[in-house]
This record gives sequence, C-alpha cells and structure tokens, in this order.
Amino acid sequence: MELQNDNFQSKLSIAELADKLVEKYNGEVPNSMEELITLSGVGRKTANVVMGIAFNAQTIAVDTHVHTQIHIHVLIYESLRSLTCEV
Repeated sequence: MELQNDNFQSKLSIAELADKLVEKYNGEVPNSMEELITLSGVGRKTANVVMGIAFNAQTIAVDTHVHTQIHIHVLIYESLRSLTCEV
C-alpha cells in the first residue's frame, strides 16, 4: 500500500520509533550511532544531532546534500589540480 500523505508517514515513523524505544531500550534513547540509526526515521544526521545534544558527544551533523556537494567539489578540485600539475 502506497501512502500518499507524508504527514501520515511521519506520524507512523514516530509511532514505530516510540514502540521500539519502549520495547528494545526500556524507554531510554540509545547513545550509540549504531543503535540510533536502527530506529525508524533516524539517519546519520539525526543520530549525530541526538548524540551531540543529548549525550554531549563531539559530533558534526552534515546534511546528505552538503556531504555530496563537498565530495563533488573535491573531485573537481583534484581533477583540475592534476591537469595543471601535468603542464
């Protein structure tokens, strides 16, 4: 069944996350990246934010799009640098 309403999907993810927190972690938020990303709707960025704010961990939350753009710019820079070094 395809859900048309993103708001409904978000609510479903929150409900699934809450259920898993209660069932698997006794209502406590896990403090490791590996455990956090197993929760519904939690990716690396959200896990880094939670770890930084809730557990004072030294983390950096980077949006996937920013991460991709940085890699593209590094690839372009390295390609241009290799072209100019060959002259």
